[in-house]
Amino acid sequence: MDVLNGQQKSPDRSLCEDMSNAKKRYDEWIEQHRAKGLDLDEALKGSLAKSDDPLAKICLVADWGSIPSQTLPFEDQIRVAKEIREKRNILGPLMSLKEDWLQNHQLMRNAVEEIKKTELLKPHGAKANNLSFASKFLHWCVSPSFPIFDSYSLAAMKKMSRKEFSANPSSSKYESRWDWYASEWTDGIRDLINDHRQCCLMKSQQEGEGLVRTIDKVLWQMGKDMKPKRGGNRSNKKDT
Repeated sequence: MDVLNGQQKSPDRSLCEDMSNAKKRYDEWIEQHRAKGLDLDEALKGSLAKSDDPLAKICLVADWGSIPSQTLPFEDQIRVAKEIREKRNILGPLMSLKEDWLQNHQLMRNAVEEIKKTELLKPHGAKANNLSFASKFLHWCVSPSFPIFDSYSLAAMKKMSRKEFSANPSSSKYESRWDWYASEWTDGIRDLINDHRQCCLMKSQQEGEGLVRTIDKVLWQMGKDMKPKRGGNRSNKKDT
């Protein structure tokens, strides 16, 4: 439910149904990948998590997230790994970020201000910014409370957002892509979760899973369904 102008607004039931069905399709897809040993979550919880090797995790996230090699070549992945090692004092405390930010957005803004002190988005010498990769790394390797941004999720958000949405991470309206992420992207994620928490998200939520992870699955699946020519799984798409 949402409150606008002092009146209670009911969620769009057709959208609730679409979101629930998208989550079911995602669950079916991930089960097929898990059976083949291709599930990122399981990999990170396994040997890579034990080694705590930033480069190994970066390579895995980049490969799973289909980050184009022209925007994040292996040399840049090494640069990111070096940056992570050198900025552990900044990234380490962010592992404690919880979904409290859904009620207090300033918590997310504060976290992003800390991230801006690193060169995670574009290490020195790197060829390009890569918000898609950076958000995936934050979500999988720092805290699942950081929402993932990619081209599929963006396509779905533009269709589902209940307010005017500035869909360009490079917009001159913001000083950096991190500012866009902290304002437009996470605000849109928060609205979707709060609007559809009761009607479908909590019903689709898996045990031990946060609602940020649940909405990521929904957005990705709905975005993929909108672009069927781009392939049938998360490992063969191109990200923004």
